[in-house]
Amino acid sequence: MDTLSIGWATVELGCGRKTKSDILDPTAGIEFYCKIGDHVEKGDPIFRCFNSNNEKLLSGLELLNNSIRIGANQVNHFFIL
Repeated sequence: MDTLSIGWATVELGCGRKTKSDILDPTAGIEFYCKIGDHVEKGDPIFRCFNSNNEKLLSGLELLNNSIRIGANQVNHFFIL
C-alpha cells in the first residue's frame, strides 16, 4: 500500500484539502478491510470508498486502485510508535 497515494486519494474524494479554502465533504470516506501483509484471495474486498459526487468518487477510486499492489510474497513491515 502506497500510503502517500492513499492520502492524495482521500483529498480527491473530499476527505482533505488541497488548499485552505477547499471544503470537506462529509459524505466522503474510505473503509479498509485489509492491512499491509494480510492474505487475500481473488475477489476479496480490500476497501470501500464512498462520496455523493460520482466524478470525485471515480477519481478517488482510480488513485486508490493504483496505490495497492498484490503479490505472492509476504511484505515486511514495521510498527513504529
